[in-house]
Amino acid sequence: MRVTGRRFRKGISPAITAIILILAAVVVGTAVYVFVMPMTHPTVTKLDVMSIQARCSADGKTLVITIDVRNPGTVPVNITGITVKKGATALTLSWTPALPFTLMSNAETTLSGSGTLTTALHDGDQLTVTVTYVGPNGVQKSVPMIATVHVVS
Repeated sequence: MRVTGRRFRKGISPAITAIILILAAVVVGTAVYVFVMPMTHPTVTKLDVMSIQARCSADGKTLVITIDVRNPGTVPVNITGITVKKGATALTLSWTPALPFTLMSNAETTLSGSGTLTTALHDGDQLTVTVTYVGPNGVQKSVPMIATVHVVS
């Protein structure tokens, strides 16, 4: 039987269909990768203190503290404060670099604090030094440590 008056249309070429399917698979694969990768590689917010030194002048009135810190995490951290105490007494120091200071991931630096004290320190005195930092998630963390004072002539 012959149908007249109708035109038969050809379908989409198999080559074009294959290209469209490949592109769709690439788009879906990329979307899955973008959403899954942050879950498999979590951000690590961390600050390590590698060393700390506390030196004071012979009269015990001038204190210099150097702290070597490293950020082994995967995101930058913002060092917001450093407190130094002898017992319950807080000591006021000026810090270089100035705080707050951003330390990039996989980077290290030396923080130097100095100041003139109202009460003298002695060789062997113990100081509590606390470095406070904040990660990109806004959570504040602290790293407390003990520094032993050494008198430098």
